Amino acid sequence: MKPFIPIMIILLMTSISFVGVSNQTEELMINKNGRIINQNNIGYGYCTRDPNGQLIEGPVCFYSDDPGNVSQLWGTSSPAPMTGGTWTWGGWYCCEYGSGDLWKIDWDSGYMVEIGGGGVHLNGLTWTADDVLLGSSNTSLYSIDEYNGDQTLIGSFGLPEGRRMGGIAFDYCNHHLYGVECDNNDLYMIDSETGDTEFIGPLGIVINGTAELEFYVEDCTLYLSTFTTQGELYKVDKQTGECNLIGEFRDGAEISALTIDPDRFYQPTANFSWTPKNPQTGENIVFNASSSYDEGGYIKLYEWDWNYDLIFDENSTSPIASYVWNEKGFYQVTLLVHDNHNLIDTQHYVVNVGNFPPETPVITGSKYGKVGIEYNYTFVSTDQDGDDIWYHICWGDKEIIYIYGPYKSGQPITLSYIWTEKGIHSVQCKAKDVYDAESDWAYLDVIMPKNKPFIFNFPLLTWLFEHFPNVFLLLRYFTGE
Repeated sequence: MKPFIPIMIILLMTSISFVGVSNQTEELMINKNGRIINQNNIGYGYCTRDPNGQLIEGPVCFYSDDPGNVSQLWGTSSPAPMTGGTWTWGGWYCCEYGSGDLWKIDWDSGYMVEIGGGGVHLNGLTWTADDVLLGSSNTSLYSIDEYNGDQTLIGSFGLPEGRRMGGIAFDYCNHHLYGVECDNNDLYMIDSETGDTEFIGPLGIVINGTAELEFYVEDCTLYLSTFTTQGELYKVDKQTGECNLIGEFRDGAEISALTIDPDRFYQPTANFSWTPKNPQTGENIVFNASSSYDEGGYIKLYEWDWNYDLIFDENSTSPIASYVWNEKGFYQVTLLVHDNHNLIDTQHYVVNVGNFPPETPVITGSKYGKVGIEYNYTFVSTDQDGDDIWYHICWGDKEIIYIYGPYKSGQPITLSYIWTEKGIHSVQCKAKDVYDAESDWAYLDVIMPKNKPFIFNFPLLTWLFEHFPNVFLLLRYFTGE
């Protein structure tokens, strides 16, 4: 096989269009190879209710400047909704409503892990510059052990009778702790060592549900996720308490456990591959997670979920696992890795069982020619399953792959091309079906000679070039061209 190194891919669509769908997490938020799409701040939260029923209860994500575009990460694993989201060096944490049990959620997948502890219902969580996890109940401030969830009372907020503290957030720019009182709808400053509060000002909105406060360090801004008459996201003025509406959440959904664009690059990175790439029913498939890594430690445990049911079916200290499916279908496989600091990450891919790749394409057309003249080439492949096909084509003179399709299985396509440089150009093509099963590469060498074009008027030389294309290399060597 002749290798090449494409540096650009151009997609030419003939009969297909792409529509952005807001519940596709990978498209909206996360690049699974590059981890995070860069230009917008990403907010994470927990959908406690959606009046229109488009989102289910569970972890979600959205752009902080476009809260209407909410994507579902996963369904809930908890018996009650989550409150009080924050991030620590250990991940995204939140609390179970009512019990105060501590939970951890994986950013990429939304997979939820119960840590435990609890005892007092908590409305808010935050992580301080001193690496202390704090929680707010209706009346008091607590420190929380992030490893077991145990709660330790720090002190009372000293709020007036009948008032309740909602979410809290630590300001890393000024090292202040803020809290939202959600009965009279006010902003307070809180002493993180005693729990004492100082009134700042009214929010200017009426809270009728969730009141989740979060601080984003990049722009030194307080964010408030709350429910008034619908779920909404606000920026909060730290000097006055005044709220400025960013927008409503999708369908007015109520979003709790808020955290925004946390630093996640200290966590492990889960990844895996499998062979054979196009497995058949009854065939043993070997999964290899050795491409997973941890820059700050090492991965100590690999867990596998073979049917995307939130239950991990097997675990091992080895990155290698195997599985067999006896029925044709699409199976979403999830890998969960744990490192030596008890940090986690997940990755999931869809394995298409029983799908055959297309046949290696056949390329037909002239094997020699002259620069500046247009030549036609025909490409055709068939797919055993009858799936539509995309053709990936490199014309050999540029490190570019052009993608054409999709086309019906067995339908030839004819394309024209003009070479502008003399030499031997290797036309290369592979077929890929709509389920990502790929053929091998096909090759056709096209000669654009550097010597005078009159040689093609001689039948003997024409015959030689057709049957012995490499003879041109010898001629070029001996003539010094």
